[in-house]
Amino acid sequence: ARALALRIEDTPDVVVGPAMGAVVWSHEVARALERNSLFTERVDGRMTLRRGFVLEPGQRVLVVEDVTTTGGSVRE
Repeated sequence: ARALALRIEDTPDVVVGPAMGAVVWSHEVARALERNSLFTERVDGRMTLRRGFVLEPGQRVLVVEDVTTTGGSVRE
């Protein structure tokens, strides 16, 4: 996660990862960047922020995934 964080040129405001697989990964990238970490969960077939997580308009978000296959979760 630290090695990845060092490659990020424009530091985001927040790091987001889809649950379940990328929660720890996105948290560790966020920690290395000294940023907050959020995660999304699938509800009724769609990825969404829950548990009081909110993104403000204009926030720059880095989406971190643990495995990329089709990219569907990241696109959502």
